[in-house]
Amino acid sequence: MPCAARGTLFLRYPEETRPIAVGDVVEVDLATEPGSVEERHPRRTVLFRAAGNVERRAQVLVANADAVLVVSSVRQPVFRPQGADRVLAAAAQAGLDSILCLNKVDLARAGEVERLLGPYLAFGCRTIATSASRGDGVDALREALSGRVTVLAGVSGAGKSSLLNAVEPGLGQRVAAVSKKTGEGRHTTTAVEMLPLRSGGDVVDTPGIRGFSLWKVEPREIGHFFAEFQPFLSQCRYVDCRHEREPGCAVVGAIASGAIARSRHASYLALLREAVESESARSVEGKREGRRTGRASREDEGDEDEDEDEDGT
Repeated sequence: MPCAARGTLFLRYPEETRPIAVGDVVEVDLATEPGSVEERHPRRTVLFRAAGNVERRAQVLVANADAVLVVSSVRQPVFRPQGADRVLAAAAQAGLDSILCLNKVDLARAGEVERLLGPYLAFGCRTIATSASRGDGVDALREALSGRVTVLAGVSGAGKSSLLNAVEPGLGQRVAAVSKKTGEGRHTTTAVEMLPLRSGGDVVDTPGIRGFSLWKVEPREIGHFFAEFQPFLSQCRYVDCRHEREPGCAVVGAIASGAIARSRHASYLALLREAVESESARSVEGKREGRRTGRASREDEGDEDEDEDEDGT
């Protein structure tokens, strides 16, 4: 049913770029054509990211999902841990189950799949190795998607649409070859779309994501979104340890011993830097807003004094 969101919804949820997302449960009024979305029901879960460079607003990708399937590829495009780790961290922030799917394993060299997935298997992340062209892992993927709402996220060209076509050939998702010039994928999915599966459950296909920044997260929270950090967070010498290079940091010690992969720590540090920068920007903006509010209050007081003089009191 074609419907447009009421303008009041935009006013009610000013921190979101759009008040309605795929997966939302809503109430509609069909008295007009198109109809109108009148109310948004409370959300069970929300997967969101910072909207571009505007950290104060969130882009809600999917509401009421159960899990996130992070689709990466061995190559074409080459596997980049930081991209996958950002989505895994966002899934942890949202309280969603997560699965890392490494696609195009038919292009892998001997031992390469084990090397790439090793850091994730070490902390218990569920992983699936697939090849949409050869059929590897498709049955396991179909089983993982069954019976729940799963978001597919990853860079363009990793093979999300090809995997969906392999899981359920009737879906007919558009696919395109990776660019020979850049080695990166071409966008074939242009909008977030929820697709029901005959095997039960729904998948939410999303456009290829080049950048994924966490929204309104405090620096001290970042470590909690990395599961392998959990056993060590309370063992650091300093309560406010940021797990960079501080003396007595248990996380840094775990990296040295091999319990935490250096690639995962690099992903953590990148998110930490962004959170620190955002915190500083919010602090500066808060001070500016405070000064503006203070000036406005003083001006209002002056206006009241002038009115009293005119009344002769």
